[in-house]
Amino acid sequence: MKVISWNASMKFREKFKVLDERYHADLYIIQECEDPARCNNAAYKDFTQNYLWIGENKNKGLGVFARSGKKLEKVELDSHYLRYMLPFKFEGKMFFGIWAYMRLVVYFSIYRDYLKEKPVVIGDFNSNVIWNKEHGNRTQKVLNQEFEDAGLKSIYHELNHEQQGEETQATFYMYRHNDRPFYIDYCYCDPAEVKKFEIGKFEDWAELSDHMPLEVEF
Repeated sequence: MKVISWNASMKFREKFKVLDERYHADLYIIQECEDPARCNNAAYKDFTQNYLWIGENKNKGLGVFARSGKKLEKVELDSHYLRYMLPFKFEGKMFFGIWAYMRLVVYFSIYRDYLKEKPVVIGDFNSNVIWNKEHGNRTQKVLNQEFEDAGLKSIYHELNHEQQGEETQATFYMYRHNDRPFYIDYCYCDPAEVKKFEIGKFEDWAELSDHMPLEVEF
């Protein structure tokens, strides 16, 4: 199973072909994408026949797109007014698609029992431990401990043997400048389930987005 998470920086209808040609994944979790039901692009509608989407702005929501014939179903959980958390099952596996700030700490304190299922929590978290002091008890450090207690690890840090806040690779380049790198996109899951994890390269993706795709094979 190949999964891609990417903040497309809007206009995903003009970018999905490039993403799919390069990865041909089973599942795409896309932040800042259009609602297919309210988009007039025929090719985009064809690509997004098996999908879930949430958002208030039809041009800038969180979407999940699966290959035709793959089982994709939304898990109905009350969001408690916390936006852009999309729980779903793909081929029977529990996922949480993410496009969020540190409201994640609140969300997973409410749904802690779901972490016992060893889900995949993946997406744009917009956070890093380097900003812990600014965020009080909603920090990335608190969230890490919540996941750690459930046996979930940040796969990048696990495979590369790096500490959070000391990343040598980046997932986000502010203003698309190569000299403004940050690590703010994550995949948390059971490390034993992961076959491959890679981050897209700046030179391949900066023209399309300020975020780099995360590629995970299970």
